Amino acid sequence: GLNIDINQVPSADFLGVYQYDSSGGALGVNPATVRPYLGYSDIFTVSRVAVTRYNALQLSLQRNLKHGLQFQVAYTYSHLISDGSNQDPEGGALPVQNAYNIAADTAFGAQDQPSTLSINAVWSIPGFQNSGSRLLKGAFGGWQLNGIYSLYSGLPQTACIDHDVVGLGNGAVCERPDVISNPNLLSAGQRSITEYFNADAFQLQAPGTFGNSGRNNIRGPGLNNTDLSLFKDFSLPHIKGIGGTEAPRIQFRAEFFNAFNHTQFGSIDTTFSPVQDAAGSPSSSPFGSVSGARAPRVIQFALKVLF
Repeated sequence: GLNIDINQVPSADFLGVYQYDSSGGALGVNPATVRPYLGYSDIFTVSRVAVTRYNALQLSLQRNLKHGLQFQVAYTYSHLISDGSNQDPEGGALPVQNAYNIAADTAFGAQDQPSTLSINAVWSIPGFQNSGSRLLKGAFGGWQLNGIYSLYSGLPQTACIDHDVVGLGNGAVCERPDVISNPNLLSAGQRSITEYFNADAFQLQAPGTFGNSGRNNIRGPGLNNTDLSLFKDFSLPHIKGIGGTEAPRIQFRAEFFNAFNHTQFGSIDTTFSPVQDAAGSPSSSPFGSVSGARAPRVIQFALKVLF
């Protein structure tokens, strides 16, 4: 759905409202006196009028269980284009930047992931399963190795100015600055914790105007993760009255999440805070830096009784 402020300040009064807000009401135009519905501030309406286009190439390869091995590979190359958030926003959440120009919000959808690769496999490890030695068979036979590998592109994100520059008199709207070059650093070697994308690609536009930066033009961190697990069942002596006709078993599980401890950035700072704008507001923003990470390697062991 699209969240639209139907009581947005008219464009002719943007600069006046900006001056009113930046001067504390001493200069400019009070937004309450120029909105279409006088006496009201923002009026948000959610309508199911958004346009979304999704196109994808999907490939898959599957091997059924044979000689103790089965696996599946799935790859998707896709693009999702929309002029809305592709979700039902509540209240004043995720409104369109300019209610009079919805088309300006057409961009990659918030769920757009150009490339996704997933591989999962189960392998019954050979060796000692058919051994004549009960000790060797019990200790080293019957192990099962499971793995899931995921390689996903990052989701798109939007640079939002930390205060009202356009003159909308509305703090809920993500106002976008000007963009003068591609903000995405194409090589992983160029990215760092303090500069995941090129923050210098953005600059503050003139007060009372919209910036030319599009929505969702920053590609966030992707995922490169491997989960592994190792299982084995050990038979227990049959206990009359427990487990029916089958002997109970103990299952040993060793599980490794993010098995190779690959660094997984989780979020980046996309709040654009210019060092000093026309209102003279200083800032020391971490704009462009990594602000969070996914979990490091986690190892857990478990025993489960099956009867």
